[in-house]
Amino acid sequence: MLAGFSWLIFRILAGPHVWDFQFFLTTRNARDASLAAGMWTVGYTLRWIIGCAFLILGIYYLGAEAGFDAEKIMPLVLKKLPIGMRGLFMAILLAALMSTLSAMINVTSSVVTNDFLKRYFGKNLKQKQLVRFGQLASIIAITLAFIFSLSFKNIVSAWETMIFVIVTMILAPATMRWHWWRFSARAFVWSMILSAVIIIGQKMFLTGWPVHYWLAFDSLLSFVICIIMGFVFSPTSMDVLVKFYSRVRPFGFWKPVRLEAERQGLIPVNDSLPRYDILNGFLTVIFQVAMALIPFFLFLRQWENMISWIAVFGVLSIILYFTWYKKLPAADEI
Repeated sequence: MLAGFSWLIFRILAGPHVWDFQFFLTTRNARDASLAAGMWTVGYTLRWIIGCAFLILGIYYLGAEAGFDAEKIMPLVLKKLPIGMRGLFMAILLAALMSTLSAMINVTSSVVTNDFLKRYFGKNLKQKQLVRFGQLASIIAITLAFIFSLSFKNIVSAWETMIFVIVTMILAPATMRWHWWRFSARAFVWSMILSAVIIIGQKMFLTGWPVHYWLAFDSLLSFVICIIMGFVFSPTSMDVLVKFYSRVRPFGFWKPVRLEAERQGLIPVNDSLPRYDILNGFLTVIFQVAMALIPFFLFLRQWENMISWIAVFGVLSIILYFTWYKKLPAADEI
């Protein structure tokens, strides 16, 4: 429970991943982006209902037959379902898989063409050429992913590798970019590269430790690398940082930028919004846990626990209405 709670806090601090940004960039203004984030939080949590349902069905109907092996429960449960229901569940699972893969492949193409090729190597390329390069990047990404998947022996090993990649390569640098003014784009890139080297080295040469030890060690080491890279590379220009801070107003280590933004009159003195963001971050974690546990206890028919978490969910909904929803920017605010 504590590990899951810590993971959710870490995930919220890091903000959206690269592929998540597409969802927010389609909004019309800052208010719609904030509302989309709220809907994303709810939808992201509700997906665990189907996973919870499979787990409970597997334990209840299969028992020892499943061997409490996570890789066996889902296919065995599917075999127990009626044929029509079995097809419906397979369609749901495949739709979720396809939507996730398509989003990640699409954003891979976008990053390669817009953030690298168009910006640094092909400023004079025509739009049709950029589209072709984007298609080529998608094909290469799919091919590499397929080849890499052959190295996994089971679902657990694939999941562990994904967690290591997310935590050390993405979450640590992604957290620093929002909460430390010195952490520039170059620091972000090099932190990810060095974190990747750590993962590869650990997977190749150091396999004796339990997974949870390595996860904690790699996370801490990745943060240390981020701090070092933040001092190695120069921060982004103050003008850009002030413009960013005045629009986003993140919490964290932004004192020089905040003071300059206050001096220019772009934000109010002693702005309370970052403090509300800190509070809402912790409340949202409990809010998500409550949403996930309510159906879990419902399926287990543990009514007292379910009612307790419904009460927690209701109280937090009221609090977040005042601390988050009422603090949203106006529709015409840029």
